[in-house]
Amino acid sequence: MLNKFRTKIKLKVRGQRHDDSVSVSSTNNENALAAETDIDTTSIRDANAAISQKEADNLWEVAGKKLEEKHRIALNLENAPPVTESIDEVIKTTEEKYREYKEGGAKDLVQTLISFDSTGYASSAWSVVSIGLTLIQNDIERRDDIFEASEYLAGRLSYYTIFESTYRSKEVESDKGLEGALVEVYTAILEYTAEVKKAIQECKADLTSDLDRKKQAEGILDGIDEAVERLKEIQSHTRSLQEREILDWLSTASYSDTQNDVHERRTSDTGNWFLNHPVYIEWKATPGKICWGYGAVGCGKSVLCSTVIQDIEDFCKSDPSRKFAYWYFQFSNDETQKVYNMTRSILRQLMPRILPSSLVKLWEDHGHRGSKPQQQKFADVLDIVLEDSQDKVFLIIDAMDECPVKDHDGRSSLLEFIEQLLSKHPSKLHILATSRPEPDIRSRLEQYLNVDLEIGRFRWADLQIKRLQESKNEAAFNKALDTIPATLEDTYRDILERLSSDDREAARTILIWLSFSLVPMDLKTVADVVSFNFPDDVIQTCTTSSSP
Repeated sequence: MLNKFRTKIKLKVRGQRHDDSVSVSSTNNENALAAETDIDTTSIRDANAAISQKEADNLWEVAGKKLEEKHRIALNLENAPPVTESIDEVIKTTEEKYREYKEGGAKDLVQTLISFDSTGYASSAWSVVSIGLTLIQNDIERRDDIFEASEYLAGRLSYYTIFESTYRSKEVESDKGLEGALVEVYTAILEYTAEVKKAIQECKADLTSDLDRKKQAEGILDGIDEAVERLKEIQSHTRSLQEREILDWLSTASYSDTQNDVHERRTSDTGNWFLNHPVYIEWKATPGKICWGYGAVGCGKSVLCSTVIQDIEDFCKSDPSRKFAYWYFQFSNDETQKVYNMTRSILRQLMPRILPSSLVKLWEDHGHRGSKPQQQKFADVLDIVLEDSQDKVFLIIDAMDECPVKDHDGRSSLLEFIEQLLSKHPSKLHILATSRPEPDIRSRLEQYLNVDLEIGRFRWADLQIKRLQESKNEAAFNKALDTIPATLEDTYRDILERLSSDDREAARTILIWLSFSLVPMDLKTVADVVSFNFPDDVIQTCTTSSSP
């Protein structure tokens, strides 16, 4: 800024034509001006035109009139205050503020400067500084440059004012050359100031326009943000509905109802012996293990299984990196006897929060059409879920022997499914299963961890309690204690022998039909088989029955 201003003054003055008629006195004045401004004295004597007496009263006005129209408009010269007043104010304010700045005391610098009247001729030069300072108040390096320029400018104004009042004489004709030189210097100052003002005004206009555009853009962005949030809410709601539809398509089996029913029949602390068994502890702590619990009908496998499920559920609650799933095969419920349904239920129980794309695609391919994917398709998705999961997974299956043998979706498929699942995910999968010791099951699972559940004697203990409860007096109670059957089989034989001869034959017929029937039999059907008039008589005859 400073260099450009200096250069402009030099170029203006040096552009004057030489005037040989300048007097010696005038020449001395010009030499003084040249020494201060580094101006060629020959150029000063080349005053380009004579200045009238009226115009000579105020060389700043003369300089102002020499400006182009665009510069006059930029400087607002028509409404300018008295020149002398403006010059004095510029010089005084600039030098004071510069001195305060140098001494570190100009804390309210910007506020003071922008309140200065910058509408006059000479004060227009100061507006370059005052406006500029408002733009660079946080830039120390640029502020130093601005103050150096303002110091130089104030010095020039002060010098020319003194020079004009000391050396100019309105009565001396030869001072015309000096006046011309001063006019050119003043014109240079005003032109430079006008150019800077114009640039600042354009900058302000651009800045205002930019601010308006910024506000408009911010408004648009706010609107976009609101639209995005609404879209997210809609997408989330839509996704939730779709996910619910997919999960319901996958499985709606009420697997937990069976667990709740069985667990309610459990007496407190029942099955704790199994939870403390070394085999169970090893299985629980070591992935890649199958634990097979086997026992005869009535030994309490399902109750024990409910105990295990509750223990594993509590175990998983203590650590989010563990998950579990379970399934009860039930002879009384055809839907629970299918490996297909078991696989889908287990898959839903283990489903992560974000549905895997493989399941979504399976649903898209079959869900809308109402078709059913093959068992292997769901097994493949389950493999993907387990593969992508970092969790330890516990899988519990009760009463595998209730899964039909000959059904293509039956027991052989179940055993193969279990072993394949374990072989694919040995580092994260724990599988526990219960069943009767059927030959096909034993041949596949006895190589793994196993426990004979009859050693717990759940059913045997339950029947002994009921036997003692039937005692009507102390003598009968003591006799029952003395004749407790040693095994579960002996207990069943004792029950049959205590039946009347007629009831014994009916009970034998009922048991034969229940054992060999190809379909589940309800209480009325059983009553018809033995010609009982009332279905409840079946319960009274088979005293150990607890359900139809």
